[in-house]
Amino acid sequence: MPNSISLAEQIDILFKHGKEHGLPVTYRAIAEATGETANNLFRIRHGHNTNPGLRTLSALVEYFGTDLGYFVRLAKL
Repeated sequence: MPNSISLAEQIDILFKHGKEHGLPVTYRAIAEATGETANNLFRIRHGHNTNPGLRTLSALVEYFGTDLGYFVRLAKL
C-alpha cells in the first residue's frame, strides 16, 4: 500500500510553493483573499482541523492556482 500524506502536509506544500512563486503566504493575506479566517488556516496547516469543508479547500486551491485534484493526487503518494 502506498504511503499517504496528510492534509496538513498538503497545505504546507501549497504554502511553500506559493512562497517560491511570489504569492503572499501569511495567514492574514490568504484569509483576506479567500474569505477564510487566519485561525482556521493555521488549524488546517498544523493538523488541528483535519476535515475542512469543500468551500475552504476550493478557496485554497484557487488562491494557490491549482485544483481540487491536487488533494487526491498527493493523498495517494
